[in-house]
Amino acid sequence: MSEKQIKRLEDILAEFNEDPAFRKAYQTQKPYHDLVRQIVNRRVELGLTQGDLAERAGTHQSRISKIESGSYDIRLSTLIGLAEALNTRVEIRLLPEPIEYQKLEQIEPAILVHLAG
Repeated sequence: MSEKQIKRLEDILAEFNEDPAFRKAYQTQKPYHDLVRQIVNRRVELGLTQGDLAERAGTHQSRISKIESGSYDIRLSTLIGLAEALNTRVEIRLLPEPIEYQKLEQIEPAILVHLAG
């Protein structure tokens, strides 16, 4: 009877890194994930509920929930409203494409789950 081998996260990430489609999906999703993380962190830092933030931003709690869960493609006007409600500002930059994709060893497991799902 053979034992199941459990793969190490590093090995799984190395396998994903070989897949150009996965690297492209990661590159596409990472900026959105980073933005959502900033919104949630700032909301929590200010001690606001999703409902509080929605009221400040002139929207509905359900929209804040969808934004924070990654199921809503946020518009720039919505982002600006959220930034004002969070006492922050929006800064958007376009950067040249890196020669190599970021190594997947630096990816947070939550992104992997989102991309793989």
